[in-house]
Amino acid sequence: MHGIAIYFFNIPGAMMRVLNCFTRRGLIIQAVWCAPLGDRHRATVLVEAKAITVEQIVRELKSTVGVDSVQVLEKPQAEQLTQSHAEVTNGTNGSTVVKLSGPAEENRYLLEWLGAK
Repeated sequence: MHGIAIYFFNIPGAMMRVLNCFTRRGLIIQAVWCAPLGDRHRATVLVEAKAITVEQIVRELKSTVGVDSVQVLEKPQAEQLTQSHAEVTNGTNGSTVVKLSGPAEENRYLLEWLGAK
């Protein structure tokens, strides 16, 4: 499993162009997490692919309109994300609530990624 973090500006079509880099190759996306990060957004995509294909995707993403930067996650980080199961719901005050199964220690990387302390 490979994980790729893509930082992009929230402009029309940017997220679709990012995901098209994967689906155009016939890859099945295992999971996608997307969240705002300052004036940009970050999408973390988990996909099963050969290393050469991941390199091609990274090169293509770096030249995609709206994409600011791309980072390939280390194998342990990607594997940890595959084991994270989260339930996202809307809170009563308009907030977003993310419920993680299991103890916080097991979900440390996802919690850090979400900005929880």
